[in-house]
Amino acid sequence: MPLSVIIPFRNEFSNLPALLQSLERQSFSRDAFEVLLINDLSEDGSEFLAAEFCSKHLNFRLLHNKSIPGKKSALALGIKNAKYEYIVTSDADCTHPVHWLKTIGIFAGLHHPDMIIGLVDLKVTKGFFNDFQALEFLSIIAAGAGAAAGNEPIYCSAASLAFRKSLFLERTDPMRMDIPSGDDTLFMFALKNTERHKIMLIKSQNTIVTTLGMATLSDFISQRKRWISKSRHYRDPDALFTAILVLSVNMVLLASMCITLIQLNYWLMPVIFAVKTMADFYLLRSFLVFYNKQISFLPFIVFEMIYPFYAVFIALAGLLSGYRWKGRGFGPGK
Repeated sequence: MPLSVIIPFRNEFSNLPALLQSLERQSFSRDAFEVLLINDLSEDGSEFLAAEFCSKHLNFRLLHNKSIPGKKSALALGIKNAKYEYIVTSDADCTHPVHWLKTIGIFAGLHHPDMIIGLVDLKVTKGFFNDFQALEFLSIIAAGAGAAAGNEPIYCSAASLAFRKSLFLERTDPMRMDIPSGDDTLFMFALKNTERHKIMLIKSQNTIVTTLGMATLSDFISQRKRWISKSRHYRDPDALFTAILVLSVNMVLLASMCITLIQLNYWLMPVIFAVKTMADFYLLRSFLVFYNKQISFLPFIVFEMIYPFYAVFIALAGLLSGYRWKGRGFGPGK
């Protein structure tokens, strides 16, 4: 099945070489895929690096997003100019295994899905902050993968996502252009909630895309606030139930800590914490086996102690405050 790969970028000069190299090395036939790189008003010379690469590779094209700034308009430009029915999206800070496109093409040809949800891994260096970041990220991926495998998808990532071009074009505003983020998940909900479209998880190590973690705590918080901010626009009952459940459990755990501190009940917090920690550990550990990764129980306990404070803070900050991303500022509610 031929594929059109769409990758928007803005100020990604340091990341483009690794991205382009991973796409150049794809085992898929060069006649069976194209790559459209969409420059979203870069200011660091990224567009010149991309232009030079495209001039040497016939199945790579560079387009410039000159209309409405932002990733969504850049994506829309790429999709409208794509040659093939199946669109594959990824991000400019990603690298891809050599059989990524070949595996997606074969999967699409065999199952003919309307959307394919891929898996993503996080590349970080060693250290407590990065370990926490990677574990939190993989827990999100694991939850999304489990829901998609159960035919009730609640999350997907544009880092590895495929869908039919015709389904995108037949909708007036499939990504909700008035919302800065959420191009992937909001479009998935548009497919899931309007008609019973065939949305499938592709579970293959050949398609695990690697993205870069955030270098600083400030960038990490801004990214998570951006992710949370789009949830105010969710109308999908499965996603809303999951979000409310996760937030409620963590708020209950914090409340039980307060009750313990004022000596009303010594056993409540330890019991709730133990049950939650054991459930999280065994569920996540089984998912990490597929990624050929392991996690030790003692560090996991430390992460679990921090997570309730983090989860409640990020939820409130994402819903009530603005954030900065790619040099652009966005106010509350965006």
